[in-house]
Amino acid sequence: MNFLLRNLILVHLLLVVWFLTWVHGGTRVDHLSAVPWLLVLLLNAMLMLPHGRPHETLPEARRRVWRRVWHDPVLWLGAALTALLVVQWGNSPSAGLAVSADAHAARLALSSWIPFSMDATESRQQLYWFPPVLLALLAARHGISRQGRRQLLSCLIWGGALLAVFGWVQEGSGTRALYGMTPLPAHFFATFGYENHAGEFFTLLFTVSGGLWFQAVMDKEATRGSWRLLWPVILNLAGVFGSRSRGAMLLSILILAVGGLACILAAWGRVRISTRIKGVTFALLLVLLSAGVYRSLPALPACAELATVRPATIYFDAIGGRLFQYRSAWAMTCDYPVFGVGGWGYRHLVQDYVTPDEWTQMLQGKGMANVHNDALQFLAEHGVVGLGLMLGVLYVLLRPILQGTWRMLRTVPVVDWDNPYVPMLLRVPAPVYAILAGTAATVIHSMIDLPFRAPAVLMTWALCLACAPAFLPREALAPVTGSVTRS
Repeated sequence: MNFLLRNLILVHLLLVVWFLTWVHGGTRVDHLSAVPWLLVLLLNAMLMLPHGRPHETLPEARRRVWRRVWHDPVLWLGAALTALLVVQWGNSPSAGLAVSADAHAARLALSSWIPFSMDATESRQQLYWFPPVLLALLAARHGISRQGRRQLLSCLIWGGALLAVFGWVQEGSGTRALYGMTPLPAHFFATFGYENHAGEFFTLLFTVSGGLWFQAVMDKEATRGSWRLLWPVILNLAGVFGSRSRGAMLLSILILAVGGLACILAAWGRVRISTRIKGVTFALLLVLLSAGVYRSLPALPACAELATVRPATIYFDAIGGRLFQYRSAWAMTCDYPVFGVGGWGYRHLVQDYVTPDEWTQMLQGKGMANVHNDALQFLAEHGVVGLGLMLGVLYVLLRPILQGTWRMLRTVPVVDWDNPYVPMLLRVPAPVYAILAGTAATVIHSMIDLPFRAPAVLMTWALCLACAPAFLPREALAPVTGSVTRS
């Protein structure tokens, strides 16, 4: 019972994240009726039963949390974004609006004054995407301790590992229905009906779990138990390949190659020669094994997907074939610049911004109702105001991470007499590098797809950024009061 009380907010956060993850990745609003109640419980726990510091009474902890939440820009940016989404949802017809010249002109005139959306049911989905993420960010930033945020990140990677196991069990059963109950026409993996959502979810957690594992390996006190953290690394990587998402697999291979080389270089001067030989040998064997599997087992689904990647056509497949969608989203933004056309409004109005041949291509293509560029689609559907509020929250999350990282890179710390200087790759904790790399991979993928239109991916991505400062020393996060000196 004492453990539950000490970790009450952490437990509520995990309930929200895992509920969104395990229920169709959060993309089926008709199954998310429990989310508002989970958010109410999380809000109550954060404000009434926050984690207390040593020698701090519960009333003092409440006042501290309330004060910090009140002064957090995420609260006000999130409140403004939520208000925009509510007004868009409220100012919409009860059913889809038929696209016509008169309706288009009427909406164009109205958009200069107040937000709107094309369909109330569709625009309501955005309220299941952003407000839960914003409340979870406030809870993670102020409701739990630094140790609690590190525990939260560990729970996220182990949760991803468990989901990958479930995905492969489901894959092995040969079912064509999610949970054996929801038939899906195309390939799906784990709880995600869209392979690229699954791929980017596991790519992010694979990268973060790799950072946590390397930190444990380099920690002399935790080295003996560091092998346990290899399981989420392996299982989340297996989830990437189980998704059969070409973009996610290519990004994961790149992260594995660059990250593995960085780990070897960072650890080279701090381990024995025998350990160096083992590390290089293992890396070479992994490369040879992967190449052998790819060449000898081309019929494997993941190998078959990777074989379809051709350097000559990769640009057209990823970007060139969708340029007209990018142009249509930008043209729509120019017509509705302030508040956009509301959640999922792009699909309703895009016919007015493409040629007849392009429209035919969209009707025949897969996933053509989306721009396949999250930033452009959010800009078209929520305008400069909506996207600006989202970027404002991102700035608040990134600022302490980048400032703390820059301070640690500029400062050469003294460790001990035997090894007085820390190499640059080890000055910043490995989980921070991993979080930056994993979240950057999601952003790169979002330029040609739509990972941020899955609440589970959006929630996990945001919480990873919220947890990153917990791995930086407090000195690196302190406000700047003078020039940074070298010790």
